[in-house]
Amino acid sequence: MVQTVDSLTSQKLTLDNSTQSLGELQDSSDIFQDTEALRQRMEENNYLFIRGFWDHEEVEEGRKTMMERITATDWLHPDYPPSELFAKEGIDIEGDGANIHNNLSQNNPALENFLFKGKMLAFWTRFLEGEVAYFDNINTRLTPPGRATYPHCDSVYMGRGTQRLFTAWTPYVDIPKTRGGLMLLEKTHQNERLRKTYTNRDVDAYCSNRPDADKYARNEKRWSGRLSANPVSLREKLGGRWLTTDYQMGDALFFSIHLVHASLDNNSKQFRLTSDSRYQLASEPIDSRHVGLNRAGHGPDAKIGRIC
Repeated sequence: MVQTVDSLTSQKLTLDNSTQSLGELQDSSDIFQDTEALRQRMEENNYLFIRGFWDHEEVEEGRKTMMERITATDWLHPDYPPSELFAKEGIDIEGDGANIHNNLSQNNPALENFLFKGKMLAFWTRFLEGEVAYFDNINTRLTPPGRATYPHCDSVYMGRGTQRLFTAWTPYVDIPKTRGGLMLLEKTHQNERLRKTYTNRDVDAYCSNRPDADKYARNEKRWSGRLSANPVSLREKLGGRWLTTDYQMGDALFFSIHLVHASLDNNSKQFRLTSDSRYQLASEPIDSRHVGLNRAGHGPDAKIGRIC
């Protein structure tokens, strides 16, 4: 299926492309030096999209080790330069790749320097007005053709610390709409029903008084954190517009853990390469699942049993 601007899909469902249902992200690069204006826009929109946040040379250095590891796989089409990430037909990234997403970020000083020092750290220090803490884990995503991210909020995965936690989504390649870019559901951070129900949940909490409690405690069963499998009906239910754009390498998208987001389908023939990193004030509580050398992540040690 070829995805066009007139026929965008997510989870194989065609999005309503009317101006009431679909829109472009607001570019905040024009106010980038005005910190107070950035804070006001984050308060209003719950996201900041900065076109050209990075120089291309900086992105190239940040993604260097990831590209080396991807090139070492057997997943890239031999007729194209590796940097273009064209996928070989018939690959099975889940079956063949095992832990590829973690492998891209682990023991990767170039990526850590890119995301946790220099320009990125300087921005968050300025924006948050204080010493910055960040999650040690970096969620890298090598998304093959045919895949998309389900609608969700980050709060259900990392809400045990401060609620003033922000995600930085970074594209390491150009990601036009056909390649499955991120999309945000407008104003959903203001939805009181979501805040009292879904965003109040924790993927690692389980009902200890239910028959299958042991399976949840051992992580044999778990809630995925998915808000919906249908981005079309979800937008109709919550209102607002799905917001996206044609991303370019060098762009940056920052948003809070309470904003619903998903992605378009990757209907190109190329992989999509991105990362998520998280930032907050060091003086505020931090979710211990995601910091430290022996962090629990979402494994068995992160589970909390509750009476339901």
